[in-house]
Amino acid sequence: MAEKKSKYDIEYAKQNIKRIPLDVQKEHYEKIKSHAESKSESINGFIKRAINETMERDKDEQSEPEEHEFSPEFEERLKKAVQSICENGR
Repeated sequence: MAEKKSKYDIEYAKQNIKRIPLDVQKEHYEKIKSHAESKSESINGFIKRAINETMERDKDEQSEPEEHEFSPEFEERLKKAVQSICENGR
């Protein structure tokens, strides 16, 4: 029974989940981890929240790129937002 669920989970992930690699310096990772833990969040949950909040703010400033690709400017602002959250706690 567990094997059947495992196969289902793997198939579901293949069809519905897209992994996004993220490289950060070890020192920055520790800040991210510490901040996420202080908010009772996983690192993954914290990063998703940071992305969603940034996208929501950006929506007010400009319309999203047509194919929902992140522009270089957005990626840079996202990095700065995550760094700011880690350094300032918000």
